[in-house]
Amino acid sequence: MNVVNKLKPSHIKAFIKSKQYKYSLDKQYKIYKNKKKFVLIGTPEHGNLGDHAITIAQYSILKENFNEYDFVELTLNEYFEKIEFIKKYIDKEDVIIINGGGILEISICLMKI
Repeated sequence: MNVVNKLKPSHIKAFIKSKQYKYSLDKQYKIYKNKKKFVLIGTPEHGNLGDHAITIAQYSILKENFNEYDFVELTLNEYFEKIEFIKKYIDKEDVIIINGGGILEISICLMKI
């Protein structure tokens, strides 16, 4: 670590890190702007294989029938963490899909969009 970084106050370091994080998110989602896409929200992070099977089936059916669409897959944590960035890159033609399998009770929370 160089001397300049050691001398920076912690609030300046935090500010710099937040700007770097925002830039990386913009870069990550920019590739999906102006493209047709399915946004799958609530894909599983846990070990319930049934929920994973539902996601795989959704993906397979959609890919087979709508090959021209890209897929953006978000766990609930990613959705809530990145909602402001996601809103910037979703177009009117995009299709938002909320994953099933015991997760539908949280759909009220997703009404923030």
